[in-house]
Amino acid sequence: MFGGPIEHRPHLCTLLDDARITGLCAGILGEDFNYASGDGNVGVHSPGGYKVDTGAGMYFPTILDTAGPERMRLLRQCAAIHDELFPQYARK
Repeated sequence: MFGGPIEHRPHLCTLLDDARITGLCAGILGEDFNYASGDGNVGVHSPGGYKVDTGAGMYFPTILDTAGPERMRLLRQCAAIHDELFPQYARK
């Protein structure tokens, strides 16, 4: 099944076009809020979230050790955030 419960019911989909609903959401979340569908489950998308110690933080050592300079520039950004959230799993 794709999408959350709102996407499966045409009447509920129209709620996102109702100014009263979007006004309420904007008042709580801010004017630049964005609706993202989901099924209500919270996902964990990093080894730290699963409590897995790879020895290299978010990535397995091979990925970090074999990445070229351009790829490493991108990996460093993600790894830095992950290491801040899960310092116990940061690369040693």
